[in-house]
Amino acid sequence: GENKIGFADEKGKIIIKPQFEMVSSYYNGKAIVAESCEKISLEKEEHKGGCHHYSISCNRNGYIDERGNIKLIGNYTFDEIRKKIKWKYPQ
Repeated sequence: GENKIGFADEKGKIIIKPQFEMVSSYYNGKAIVAESCEKISLEKEEHKGGCHHYSISCNRNGYIDERGNIKLIGNYTFDEIRKKIKWKYPQ
């Protein structure tokens, strides 16, 4: 299936319909979103316990505001978008 991600509020009401393959948390009112992603396994062999480590590589990255309006999306890397909007990982 197509596993798309969106956002819901505390009550579970959908605010942003699932449409992205990857989303970050919000920082300063902006979240990074991505489309056209593929999982790249970081391991040659399977671990016991079924734990897998993947790197996600997305061809299209961008960002949205609090209302879910797409502000920019295109052939940008995650880092390009991160620098553009000065996004930081949650502490």
